[in-house]
Amino acid sequence: MFYKERFIYPFTKNSKGIVLLFVLWAFLTLGIIAVGLSYRALREFRMVSLTQDRAQAYFLTWTALENIVEILKKDDQKVDSLQDEWAKGEIKGETDKGRWKVDVFYDEERRVDLNKADEDVLERIFGTMPVLLDSLRDWKDSDSLPRPLGAEDDYYLKKEGDYECRDALLRNVFELGMMRGGEDLFETSFLFEENFPKENLFGEKLAFAHGGSHFIPPPWDPRTPLPKPIPIPPGPPNEPPQGPPYEPPLPNPRGGGYTVYGDGKNNINTALPEVLMAIGLQSDTVIRIIWYRIYGNVFPSANPNTIIYGLVQAGCLKTGEPLYPFITQNIIEIAGKGRLKANSSYFRVRIISETKRGARHAAVAVLKRGKDKEGKPTVDIVSWWEYSWL
Repeated sequence: MFYKERFIYPFTKNSKGIVLLFVLWAFLTLGIIAVGLSYRALREFRMVSLTQDRAQAYFLTWTALENIVEILKKDDQKVDSLQDEWAKGEIKGETDKGRWKVDVFYDEERRVDLNKADEDVLERIFGTMPVLLDSLRDWKDSDSLPRPLGAEDDYYLKKEGDYECRDALLRNVFELGMMRGGEDLFETSFLFEENFPKENLFGEKLAFAHGGSHFIPPPWDPRTPLPKPIPIPPGPPNEPPQGPPYEPPLPNPRGGGYTVYGDGKNNINTALPEVLMAIGLQSDTVIRIIWYRIYGNVFPSANPNTIIYGLVQAGCLKTGEPLYPFITQNIIEIAGKGRLKANSSYFRVRIISETKRGARHAAVAVLKRGKDKEGKPTVDIVSWWEYSWL
């Protein structure tokens, strides 16, 4: 009877309490699961939403790039100067998804091409850093014999990172920081500064590059402004002074007046003053060229006669002044070495886009302009760096 009653009435006072606790525990567990599933669903929904927003920012960047390509295709490829549309300032655009701007747009031919520059040009730039200069020569040549102050594989394999000497042309200027004597030349770790996000909400690094599966360090901190205009008042001088109103900056390995894109010639209409100095033009010659450009003049070609005639016609050079024969001879000498031209083929741009919900995407690209077999203008992407954050 005991067993039968227990079978019929299994719940005693104590057992009822246990069942109640079990029910409460079950409800609590289900509640926690429900909250967890809701949180996960909301999180996944937010991630999907952020992904879409980031994709919109990405496509805004490409919208800007399409505008840049059209500008370069329409531009006259025979002559490029600071009077062209691409050099006139910030380019902006807006759609129903957000807005974009191109706040950096300049030609690479205003800088010295390290891969094609002659030895005397490299010496003017890196002469104050002889160890780096020899290392640069070793880095580009194909042999394994180090120069007196240079380095080859045996030196780099012992360094942190365990890498070999390039033994080929530079892929980007930041390779200088990998060379002996150039370790402190650049601060390449700007991505890890406290005031710049290290990664986005997806845990992805903010900087990556399309460069044949090899990471290419960013060319510069996107927040760094371009050099300020040279402080020369407008208006041609009545009488060019025998002494310069300012001293053109000397070539400086830390100045960044070099690139790895180009054909070895610099555009006389856009070249930086320190670059004109680096290729062998004297300070007085550089001053006249800068005067000529600031007044809105453009050299139609790099023919020395054209350059000299243009300077004289603009009043930047007087045929009767004592410096005239020295300046003209200097122009003839450097132009004769094939270091000058009046157009550009490589252009660097920086695009920043932002959606209406605040997702941002930035890209730095190097574009090469040319022509196809039919003579139609073309624009190709040579290098591409991109950053995104939310």
